Amino acid sequence: MLLVVVAVAGCQTPEERFTPQAAEACAGYGFKPGTVEFSQCQMQYVENKKAMLFNFATRPQPAQRQPMRCSTMAGITTCQ
Repeated sequence: MLLVVVAVAGCQTPEERFTPQAAEACAGYGFKPGTVEFSQCQMQYVENKKAMLFNFATRPQPAQRQPMRCSTMAGITTCQ
């Protein structure tokens, strides 16, 4: 049963996921629910969150470090 709930929760759109947070944030900014300004605040909040997710998902990945190779000859170790 828990697996089904988790699977369904993962299918939410960003709008569905962030709307409760947007409502709380916009109310905290002083916007009154049911006003045009409140709705605009919510839309902007969700769009900002979507942009943050997109930027995180598309950021360049750091280059893979190559393993260091060392060798010892005549008691002298050199690494590259």
